[in-house]
Amino acid sequence: MFENHSSEEVHFTVEFFEEYWFEEAFRSLSLMNNGAPCEVELKGKERKTVKIETDIDSFASGYHLGGEFINYEISFIINSEQGQRRL
Repeated sequence: MFENHSSEEVHFTVEFFEEYWFEEAFRSLSLMNNGAPCEVELKGKERKTVKIETDIDSFASGYHLGGEFINYEISFIINSEQGQRRL
């Protein structure tokens, strides 16, 4: 959910990042960045839920998912002309 408290229209992009990645770990979030960054536009005083969908081709990237994968901690970067925020 994003909310624009300003009366001005805002534009920004959203992409995923892995803050803590070790060589032996599975790079799940970087695979989610297929087609990233996602562009978002909010009108003045608008509140909007943004749904980001992507296809993950685990075979082409060298990873085999082998079943259900759940990642409980997802970090992302919001970029705009005014700066960057990592969440």
